[in-house]
Amino acid sequence: DPDLVKAIVFAENSRGHYFGLSKWSEALGLADSIFPMNINPSIWSGLGIDKTTAYDSKTNIRAGVTLVSRIIKRIDNPTAEKIASIWNHAGREKVNDFGAYVGRVYSEKRWQEK
Repeated sequence: DPDLVKAIVFAENSRGHYFGLSKWSEALGLADSIFPMNINPSIWSGLGIDKTTAYDSKTNIRAGVTLVSRIIKRIDNPTAEKIASIWNHAGREKVNDFGAYVGRVYSEKRWQEK
């Protein structure tokens, strides 16, 4: 679902990791996770991404889409909220604040706002 990926990208970039400090630490080469999808290449190297290729937006998003697909396949009745919560490491059954936020972004299509 392209809209789900857009919602996750929007949420990651609008709220950011550590209140926006990732952009700063990413610019200095200190970030563990790299935007646009906030992928940590050390953890997700099996998705075909490394510290160099993670900075390529297309590769970063492709790795994120692979991860989202894996999450969808492993849970019952996947919703944007559940998928985003697992994306955010909250666990299978519990929807966290980030998951709820992605659900709102997904339903409102906030990336289309002008």
